[in-house]
Amino acid sequence: AQGQVVRVSGRVLDEQGHAVAGALVDIWQANALGRYAHEDDPATAPLDPNFQGWGMVKTDADGNYSFTTIKPGAYAVSSGWSRPPHIHFRISRRGYHELITQMYFANESLNDNDRLLLSVDEEARQRLVVDFHDTDGVLEGDFPIVLARVT
Repeated sequence: AQGQVVRVSGRVLDEQGHAVAGALVDIWQANALGRYAHEDDPATAPLDPNFQGWGMVKTDADGNYSFTTIKPGAYAVSSGWSRPPHIHFRISRRGYHELITQMYFANESLNDNDRLLLSVDEEARQRLVVDFHDTDGVLEGDFPIVLARVT
């Protein structure tokens, strides 16, 4: 796949801080040029034949997950609004409320004007933005996730 290699890892925990084993972490994102591999994506940027744009992983017994991908590109939504690089997540496990969220990359200027990121309060916004560090040419970041139990 074209683009900067990225490794995302984290733990899925419940509200009491206990690991959620066997949670399904479903991810999807645009390619390095800001195009989704989806028939309804109106973008004109080229598709990357070596990048499918989605994947799934399950958490281990300690709630850990990780995956390797590429850094997604920004893309225009409308006049005056471009989405910053981000990755979509849907996390599900029987006995817990499903969570759909997005993870953003720190130090992206488009974060300051992203209507979806700005729609959450400041404290929650800080938990959605990950500060990646370079390890031998791979950007690595930690994205912890909390699922609420169904009561």
